[in-house]
Amino acid sequence: MGFQIAWSESTPGEKHASFSGHKTACGLSVIEAEPVYASKAEHVTCWLCGGALTFDVETAQKKAVEFVRAYPGAKKWSNEGVYEFAHGVADRVAGVAWHVKREHRSWNQNHVLSEFMAHGGYMTDDSPVARMIGLTALAVLEVLTETN
Repeated sequence: MGFQIAWSESTPGEKHASFSGHKTACGLSVIEAEPVYASKAEHVTCWLCGGALTFDVETAQKKAVEFVRAYPGAKKWSNEGVYEFAHGVADRVAGVAWHVKREHRSWNQNHVLSEFMAHGGYMTDDSPVARMIGLTALAVLEVLTETN
């Protein structure tokens, strides 16, 4: 699958991945892009784009949606709310997994979950939302492990 290193006006200096040349993998508008032949995955600096390049984020998002729909605390959420929450967690977990893999040349679920929970401030938060975020992250990590 070909991609381009791309830049967005909203994140100066950050190198994104774009599969279309118009939007980055993380959804930002592209202002400039390198040719496909000159683009290398190791040049990407955006965690969300790196996650999209490395992992099957679409399958992880589907699993996250299934998990959130089945979670008792989300029964009253709108469809839009479920998708927004689930996709947000899946995208961010994949980004953290990409970062850990890049920094350490390997990754595992425990390391990624710890980094994800710590960076998000959820490690010391015992609220129901933080618990739901952590459980959704575990569901996503199972998919990332299976599909990587």
